[in-house]
Amino acid sequence: KELYIMFENSLAEVDSIIQNLESSLPSTKKPSAEKKKKPAKKNKKNNKPAKVVYSSNDTLANFQKTNIVIGEIRSAEKHPNADTLCLLKVAAGEESDRTVVAGIFKYYSPEELINRRVCVILNLKPSKLKGITSEAMLLAGSHADSVKLVEPPTKGSIGERIFVDDASLPTVPAPADRCSPKVWKKCVALLAAQQGKATYNALVMKTVSGECTVPLPDGSEIH
Repeated sequence: KELYIMFENSLAEVDSIIQNLESSLPSTKKPSAEKKKKPAKKNKKNNKPAKVVYSSNDTLANFQKTNIVIGEIRSAEKHPNADTLCLLKVAAGEESDRTVVAGIFKYYSPEELINRRVCVILNLKPSKLKGITSEAMLLAGSHADSVKLVEPPTKGSIGERIFVDDASLPTVPAPADRCSPKVWKKCVALLAAQQGKATYNALVMKTVSGECTVPLPDGSEIH
């Protein structure tokens, strides 16, 4: 009986030792992996620019696809590779001025051009003229041997958008896309001087500040 009691006591001591050892050992259980949060899906619809609704009249819609604004000539110098061409730097309400190559030195001196306000179309495809890329184009009218730049309203601000005087036309933002050569050709065919004003399809071209003018006889072409 005494031997049995001693055996039980020994077992209890062994159990106690094992429990102490287990409690002193580091846990081998792997921490439960946190569920990775999926990144929130971007709302693609909100990133898309609003669709521009042009006039249902194709002729008027074509003009709405142009981005013509008031510009100011900052500098004017002779083109290094052509006597009849000039290099202009034109401010148009953007971060940097645009380089414009124009064939108007025959009609205007550099002094007449610097600080002059002009009407400039910004979204035509750039074209290289005698080795230099022209990034925009000035609007000018012509009659016989006379060429006159289209003049924006004197109270207008640089970068002010030019549109046509038609109250029925919805206001549309300046197009981000280029005006295609096909559309621009159709527009040019309808640009003309009328009573000293620049018109498109007999509608006066203007900004919120006033009308665009060109001192040429009625019917003179504008391009």
